[in-house]
Amino acid sequence: FAAKEHAAATMAATTTTPTASSSNDNHNKNTKDKPVLEDAPPSWHTRLVVALLSSYFLYYAPQSLESIDEIATVDTFGRTLFPSILSIGHVIVVRFAIAALLLSVNVYHFFYGNLDLPLSYYPGSKLQPATVRFRGLFVGNIRTALKLNTSFTKWSVALLGVSFFLNGFIPLAALYLEWGVPRDLLRLAVLAWTMSAPAALLVSLVVKYVLWPHS
Repeated sequence: FAAKEHAAATMAATTTTPTASSSNDNHNKNTKDKPVLEDAPPSWHTRLVVALLSSYFLYYAPQSLESIDEIATVDTFGRTLFPSILSIGHVIVVRFAIAALLLSVNVYHFFYGNLDLPLSYYPGSKLQPATVRFRGLFVGNIRTALKLNTSFTKWSVALLGVSFFLNGFIPLAALYLEWGVPRDLLRLAVLAWTMSAPAALLVSLVVKYVLWPHS
């Protein structure tokens, strides 16, 4: 009887369940011979939705411009919430500094970007592990540089940099240089901020909780 119990325990110890690493190995083994997808154009229904939404927004654009004009004033960009702590001059310097940081990062990556980003997925996923290569103009060629800078993340960072630059330039031109700021420039500044702020928040949330949830 003791011998039977010993044999049963030995069999239970040797027949363990597959671990996560073994699942990853099997997934990699099954997908390593498949070609890596390098181009995925949007489907027809995605293009249709974008076309319909664009038509809707363009139709109501004149009404939107009227509402934008209510807040697109020099006073909107030339005041500070805490004048006793930060003057508008200090705020202008901070805005230009943030704009320089954001735009310089994009410019550097466009010319000198050189990054290999390995992507791995959860066990059982149909997505294939691959390495995404980012190459700037001086490291690769014009095609790789354009591919590097056409992602939504890059555009959101660039738009946020443009927004901070305009937010600093408008009060500088109006209050210190005493220039007349065109109405279209004020509208552009408002539109840049209203688009860049939620886009930057979306990128941060997606990267943190979707792409790299364990980081």
